[in-house]
Amino acid sequence: MRPMAGDPFSDGARTPRSSKPPALLLCAGWGTRLGAAGVATPKPLLDIGGQTILDRLLDALLRLPGLGDVHVVCNEAHRDAFARWAAGRRAAPEAGFGDRRLEVHPNGRSTPSTRRGAVGDLRFLLERVATPAGALVSAGDGIFLFDFGRWWSAFRELEASCLLAVKEQDAADLRRSGVLRLGTDATADGKRLADGAIIRRVLALVEKPHNPPSSFACPALYAFDTVALRHVGPYLDTGGGSDEIGRFVADLAMQDRQLWAVPVAGERLHVGDPASLATARRRLGTEPAMVPSATMTNADVSRGVTTAETARCAGEDIARREP
Repeated sequence: MRPMAGDPFSDGARTPRSSKPPALLLCAGWGTRLGAAGVATPKPLLDIGGQTILDRLLDALLRLPGLGDVHVVCNEAHRDAFARWAAGRRAAPEAGFGDRRLEVHPNGRSTPSTRRGAVGDLRFLLERVATPAGALVSAGDGIFLFDFGRWWSAFRELEASCLLAVKEQDAADLRRSGVLRLGTDATADGKRLADGAIIRRVLALVEKPHNPPSSFACPALYAFDTVALRHVGPYLDTGGGSDEIGRFVADLAMQDRQLWAVPVAGERLHVGDPASLATARRRLGTEPAMVPSATMTNADVSRGVTTAETARCAGEDIARREP
């Protein structure tokens, strides 16, 4: 039985197969580090400069050509809030969905102690959403102040998993992020796209490294092919950590799965605590939501890749952080 028109909730049945990759948005977190703000409102639905975080993300995603339906996973305590948001978003005069559907999937978990974790929520969605063409997977709390159309074009052209590699100048921010180690040989580890851009093979992803292996952070916005998505179940079943998508991506890299990094220069904001929420509100109350990303040359990418010694340190970080 399909949901009735206007009903934002999925009925749990597997969605029909589509030739377009869907957007799977992971919004089932509890926002505990935000204090009172996270208790009153789910973090993706917090207002930042007149728009929710989730609406800002969705506006950018709906501009991507060839993207399919949008599926949002939330926890049970927030189901009513997401239902109201989905109904309002669908009814907006310029919703931007076209023939796409928007469905909300409550995940059956009512307390933080019973949470599935981000990778567990991804598995929950994959059991309900057909993904024969792969999928776009994103956390629901990222704010991107740049265009990521080239990243999406690379995924569609290669039909292989693609990650964003955001050039980060602040070493302290890198130590709070997932950081990519990229291949250094442009011939062996690189691939030239139809537009002439060169992207690099991902050799590792290190979460919150003491010695960052490069200056490229990897935000929680991924384009996964079917090979990567089929690895979610085995990864969890063999003890893979369920809380952080970055650890799943790190495992894909260690398994030598094909992962490509598309370098971009631009700023991202992450809302994780009251201070970062206040910063985002100050910034986006007066500045445009998105600016064009700067074009990065192959030389720019090479300057962001560190030496073999730093890569060795990165390997030590991976080993220390294994569950």
